[in-house]
This record gives sequence, C-alpha cells and structure tokens, in this order.
Amino acid sequence: MIGNRINRITRKWKMSLRHKLLVTSILCLIVPVLFTLFATRYLTRDVLREQAATNVADSLGVVDRYATNLVNKMIYITNYLQFDADISAIVRENWNAYKAGSPMDVVSQVANVKKMALKLEAISFPNERMHMSIVMPNGTFYTNYPTTEYDPRSFEREAWYPELSGRSGYDAFWIGIHANYLQYDKTENPYVITIARQIRNHNGELLATIIVSLGEKHVSQVFSSNVSKQDISLIDSKGTVLSHREVERIGKPVSYLHLMPAEGQSAMATIEGETSLLFRHKLAYADWELVSTVPYDDAVGKVTNVQRTNLIVQLVSLTAFLAILITLMSRLTQPMIRLGRVAAQVESGKLEVRSNISGSDEIGRLGRSFDQMLDRIGEMIVQVREEQTLKRKAELEMLQAQINPHFLFNVLNSIRMRIMMKGDEENAALISSLAVLLRMTINRSNELIPLREEADTVLHYVKLMNFRHNETIELDVSLSPESLPVTVPRFFMQPLIENAFLHGLEHNKGTIRIMAWLSGEQLLVRIEDDGKGMDAERLRELREKLDHPSGDTSRSGAELTGIGVKNVVDRMKLLYGADFSVHIDSRPGAGTRFTLHIPAKRRGESDTDDESETGA
Repeated sequence: MIGNRINRITRKWKMSLRHKLLVTSILCLIVPVLFTLFATRYLTRDVLREQAATNVADSLGVVDRYATNLVNKMIYITNYLQFDADISAIVRENWNAYKAGSPMDVVSQVANVKKMALKLEAISFPNERMHMSIVMPNGTFYTNYPTTEYDPRSFEREAWYPELSGRSGYDAFWIGIHANYLQYDKTENPYVITIARQIRNHNGELLATIIVSLGEKHVSQVFSSNVSKQDISLIDSKGTVLSHREVERIGKPVSYLHLMPAEGQSAMATIEGETSLLFRHKLAYADWELVSTVPYDDAVGKVTNVQRTNLIVQLVSLTAFLAILITLMSRLTQPMIRLGRVAAQVESGKLEVRSNISGSDEIGRLGRSFDQMLDRIGEMIVQVREEQTLKRKAELEMLQAQINPHFLFNVLNSIRMRIMMKGDEENAALISSLAVLLRMTINRSNELIPLREEADTVLHYVKLMNFRHNETIELDVSLSPESLPVTVPRFFMQPLIENAFLHGLEHNKGTIRIMAWLSGEQLLVRIEDDGKGMDAERLRELREKLDHPSGDTSRSGAELTGIGVKNVVDRMKLLYGADFSVHIDSRPGAGTRFTLHIPAKRRGESDTDDESETGA
C-alpha cells in the first residue's frame, strides 16, 4: 500500500532515482520513529507505574525489616529480663521480702543493684540505646538510666498502666510512641517507643513490671536515609503518625489516609496539588502500618529522561544519515544504473557479460561480487555435472553395502527356524520381531507403506521393548478397516511410541493406545498413553518447539531411535506441507495424546513423482 503510493507520487512529479531514494528513505525513517515514540509512551505508561510501585514497595520492605529488627531486639530484651536466672532470683528475693512484710537487708540490696546493673549493661545494644526499667510491688526498682531523671515508680500513674493487669506474663503490651520521660535524652529523642510486660508467678501474682523504651529517632532515621522524595510515615490503626523524619508531624493524623489503597497495592492521587503515587504496607506487630507517598514525576523521572534522550539521539542520527545519504546519492546512482543494465543482459542469457565496476565503496564491491558470481556460475555448471556422476557412484556403493544387512537378515531367519524347531517358540517369536524390524530398515525402496504394515512394525517393536525392560507395557491398537490401506511414511509411529514409553510411562508398566480412522480426506492417527503427562508450561514449550522446523530432519544410519518427536513432525511437514498438522493434549497424571492429521492416500494412488522414484 505505502509502496504503491510512493510510486504514484514519484511518477506524478517525474522524480529521478536519486530523489526516489531520498523520499523513500525519509518516509521509512521518520514514520517508524514517530510511531515508536507515541507507541512507547502509550505502552510504557502502565509499566512505568508498576515499576515505580515496585520500587516504593521495595523501599517500604527495607524499612519494615529495619523496624522489625528493632522490635525484635526490644522483645529479646524483655524475654531476657524475664527468664534470666540471676534476674529471676533477684525478683523473687524482693517478692519474698514483700510477702513477708519485711524489708531486705542493705547488704543484699546493694549486691542486687550491682548485679542488676551489670546484667542491664550486658544486654544493651551499642547502636540502639534502650531505657530498661524493672519495678516491683515493694517499690524496689532497677534501671540502666539515672533515676534522678525519672522515678520508675511513676509508670504506675500512667494512663496505660491499668491495661497491663489483664495480661498474662508472656504477653507483651505495646504502648506505642509517646513523649520521652528522660530529660537528658529529650533533645535527641523527643519521642520514644515503649513495650511493657509483667512477670507473674504460677498463681498469677505480680512479681515485677518490665518497661523497655527506644528512641523514636532510631526508627525514623531509616526514613531520612531515603534520598529520594519518597515520604514515609509509621502510623497506628487510627491513622496517627507514630514516626516520621519531621518531628512536628508525629502525633498528628495523616490527611490523605482516605486516599490510601488496600494493603500491598498502589494508587494515584493528588496531594497538595501534586500527583503522587500512594502505597501502604502492614507491619507484623502492634497493628501499625507504613504509608508512603512519592511524586509520580519523581518516581518515573529517570525512565522519562531516558526516553527523551533516546528520542534526541534518534533525531540527531536521522539528520546525520539524511545528510550523508544526499552526499553519496550522486556517486551511487550511476554505478547502480550500469549494474542494472548488466543484470538485464544476464537475464536474457548472456552470461559472458561483466559490469567491470570498480571502487572501494559498497557499489564497487557489489559490482565485483556480481562479476565473481557470474564466474562462479560457470564453475558451478561444471561442478554440478561432476557431482551427478559422483552421486550415481555413491548410490551404487550404497546398494552394494546392503548385501551385509541382507546376509544378517537371512542368518537371523535361519537361527529363528532352528530355535522354533527345538520348541522355544517365545524366543523364536522375539527373533522374528527383530527380523521384521531389520527387514524394514533394509528395505529403502518405498518411503510410504500401508498403515497396516506400520502398525505391524510397531507391534514387533513393543514386543522387543517388553523383552528388554522389566516392566511390561500393553499396546491397544484400534484401526478402522478403511484406514488400513492408507499409505503413511515408514517408521513415523515408532518415535512416538518410544517417547510415550521413556517419558510418559518412564520405563514403568502402562498402556499405549493407537487409534486411526478416516475423516473426509484426512487420516487421523492418535497415539496416547496413561503416563504422568505434562503441565501447561511444558506443554506450551513442546508445542512451540514443534511449530518451528529444525534445520535437519534426516536420519543418521538406520537406528530405530534415530529420530525423535521433533524430527517426526518436521519429516511429516516436509512430506505433506501445510496439509499435515499435529495436536498435542496432556495433563499432569492424565497422560499425553498425539493426534496426527495426515492426507489420506491409498496404495496405487501415488502421484507420478512417487511412481517414477519407485521405478528407479
């Protein structure tokens, strides 16, 4: 369509060859560039959004792992404080004194304070300084911070403290983000995240309360490490900000919470006049979430810049190419016309003409190659004659080489007769099957044989396979009477039977069924097994492999297994062309089914070419 339109335009304006090439080159270069530009922008729009969402999700995953690591450390500390033997002994000693109504002696108390200080210092993490408190009902407490800053017994007056009474000794209570209760640490950490747990005995009596706090900055610092414009907030179930790199936003609700998508999904929304990509990620503890917003242009900015740069490079390259094309057009036109005249003379049969075009450019090389091609044609004519002579000699040698297989076949039949005469009919039958297969490989006069002969060959092959292997396979053959005289390629079933035995049944016993019937002008041959079958992905790969012909479908030698399923299909396509087709069905555990559609042709109906080949 486009070529005809260009020809009409060039004829109307009587353009020269140079102008025709120039106009064609411009159209062939500019149109694809413009089409590619618009198609790329349209097709990559959703892909860019998905990629941006993936990047945001990855960032939140990093934050989640970091925050989870901090939480795990806090839980580890509470577990250590609860189950350490020395700490448990100190707690029970205070509890016993409390129950007895008598205070502990000063020496024991001083020793306990020293021992507890060493324990608390030993479990402190250098990079995440945590404030630890152990408060007992008798008013005794232990901390790893100066008690002049805060009296740990004041925790009992906090609003959240009564909620601890209904919890078991193994249940951690997340207090969440609240103002730092230590004055010396408020400058660096205005807020802290706190977890509390009560130690109880088997009667449910309170032995001690453990409170562990961590500065909020340790959580929000991972937000600050993100150099992009991605805004990340840690919020609770009510949408209140628990942690953010901007301290003033902590404790305030998220204004765009109603625009957030479902867990693990992304959404586009306009926030403060800017289109942003929104994402939310549920944490595994305390009913907290990570929410993120990032400007859409910033999320896809790098890819957009790459596209813009690619367009500029294409336009610059196009301009440079057109300039070079116009410059070389005058040099290229005349040799091309001359070469066209010589080609016309060759077409008329004058193989002795030569272009004699010289030069170091493409046209010069083309001219020399054209002249060399004419020289080579003359040489090939002589070579073809010689090859035909050698081919006749090779055919004669191949015919002579069949004497040895015929000798082996005759000897094998003699052995079979001797075994049969001795009464060993089973082994005689096996040798008979082997002889039949050997005779089929020796006889190369007919490429096509009746379907009944091919089925007999398969029966003998299966009999030999059962003799060779431990497991026995059953062969169920069901051929309609009208299909028996239809001619088919020799040995086209055997590779499919072997494939079913090796890959479908995997050398185990099972059943292979062969069915054949006529449908109009088509012979339908179905080979199926009750083996393991294939999944959808493997079936798709097999179908794609069979749809692309291989470079060589010839058999090497006369081995029965010299060709596989792929070569069988390629061979059938070479013989029948588009009239042949194969359909494969398979499911895991339900076996595999091959259905071959072969043009129906009975013996005696072969075309002239087949007859001439047979006669030869």
